[in-house]
Amino acid sequence: MRSFTVCVVLFLALITAGSLTAQTDFNVTRLSRLDEHGTYNDVWGYVAPDGREYALLGGQGGTIIINATDPVNPYEVGFIPGVFCGWRDLKSYDRYVYVVNDCSGGVDVIDMLDPESPVLVNVFGSSLLGPAHNVQIDVDAETLYVCGTSVGIAIYDLAANPVNPPLITTWNGQGVPGSGYTHDLYVQDGLAHVALINAGRYAILDVSNLPSISAVSSVTTGEDFTHSVWANVDGTVAVTADEAIGTRNLQVWDISNKSSPLLISNLSQGGNTIPHNPFIRDDTAYVSYYKRGFIAFDLSDPANPVKSGEYSTVGPGGASQLFGGAWGCYPFQPSGFIYVSDIQRGLHTLRLNEPCAPGAAGEPGLCTAWPERVNMVTDSSPTVILSGGNLTGATEVRIGSTTLLPGSFSILDDQTITFPFPVVSEQNLVDIRVVNGSGSSTAVYMPIVGVGSPVLDSGPQAVAAGGAISLSLSSDPGDSQFLAVSSTPQPSIIAGKISFAIGAGFSDLLMFAPFAAGPGGTTNLPPVVVPASGIGLTFYLQFAAVDGAFTLPADMSNVAIVSIQL
Repeated sequence: MRSFTVCVVLFLALITAGSLTAQTDFNVTRLSRLDEHGTYNDVWGYVAPDGREYALLGGQGGTIIINATDPVNPYEVGFIPGVFCGWRDLKSYDRYVYVVNDCSGGVDVIDMLDPESPVLVNVFGSSLLGPAHNVQIDVDAETLYVCGTSVGIAIYDLAANPVNPPLITTWNGQGVPGSGYTHDLYVQDGLAHVALINAGRYAILDVSNLPSISAVSSVTTGEDFTHSVWANVDGTVAVTADEAIGTRNLQVWDISNKSSPLLISNLSQGGNTIPHNPFIRDDTAYVSYYKRGFIAFDLSDPANPVKSGEYSTVGPGGASQLFGGAWGCYPFQPSGFIYVSDIQRGLHTLRLNEPCAPGAAGEPGLCTAWPERVNMVTDSSPTVILSGGNLTGATEVRIGSTTLLPGSFSILDDQTITFPFPVVSEQNLVDIRVVNGSGSSTAVYMPIVGVGSPVLDSGPQAVAAGGAISLSLSSDPGDSQFLAVSSTPQPSIIAGKISFAIGAGFSDLLMFAPFAAGPGGTTNLPPVVVPASGIGLTFYLQFAAVDGAFTLPADMSNVAIVSIQL
């Protein structure tokens, strides 16, 4: 956001996505809100090497680091004071967080080596940059882009020194009509997608051979005030946001031909509303939309996008403020939880829900359970999140033979129930069901690591077509073992071809059977046929004790997975 005079011009939108009527929240659940610092700006995320997830929140007086690993119970771990400023933006790379502000002071570098105790380790670029509106990182090229400065875009070499990177070059509009002031940008695959707000243009720059930079193309955006832009990972679709009221202020572009971006659809919500920052993950656009809050759009068909979720972050009276409400959003955490920063109301942790139909007789629908597994050895009463449909009237949550009654679980909305996982008698794989007055949902399944369970847990691993993964473990004589495998998305082509558990995150169990050991304690797994295009299999492999399953003979103390060949 920058200060400017609003000029209202009325247009007839040629392409629209959804109705321009009043906001209705749907398909989004707020899991928590943290508000301890008054006024906020942008938000980003960081993942520790051990998988803990953190929200990085900008405040007027500095940077707030929040442990959001448990999205229902986030907590602040650090505050790094900075220049007092209403505009603060930040990004993460490796173990560092880079923070800029639009007042003065250069780039703050925060070390997340111990993410529970973040430390400011350097400030660089103060004399060169002056104010800096935003920062972006090309992770593959290990370069840092700082935009909205007194010298335009300044590019730094993180590979040479991530704490005090040397300057590579600057760019200030060369080759593009109008003002070269860059308000925001996104960089990938040797291309910088830049938002030239004062020129009202979206430009694509070739940055593949730095310090050389050349303009590939530029187009004017709907309301001539191009605030921000983001492209999908395939580099075929981009979304631009104009920070101005109007009916063409959020647009979708076909950028398959980088020399000639083509406008293909319009996401504007019309009326007296302004989008701020769009992002794309997979086939979904995630947008922080000032007083509208957070909105998600399904871009599976980018020429015909569909609104897939919406949530208002604003409090009482917030909707009357043109620039109140949601500043930023971050949809890239591995868990899928979304961070939204509201200017007046702090960090909102959200979940975009998949539709989940209730049963035919009105019983609850239950589709997914988070986390992927519960470790009762390392975690004390970890939070579990159930997603489904028709959950508002739930009277029981059943976890194996344990029943939770109202007061032991929280119904956040019709799609979400949360509870601290209780101590249960079952180990390994437990079924979870939700009950209301009309009956019980179908079960979702969750693996449990219990005290005394011999378990080798690979964690989720992405396996492409033609790839393989191998694991081995040592087991004591007499242990009972099974192999559990889940995949996301669930590939029906596997059903019936492997003699062990297969499901989508254990939420949709297709089959479950103990494996049989071959000579010498080695089991060769049958091949799985994967289409040439690949289906992005994610295998979750777990060995655990199961009563009544295969029992290891005394002379076979080692079991190995030779490989899974796709």
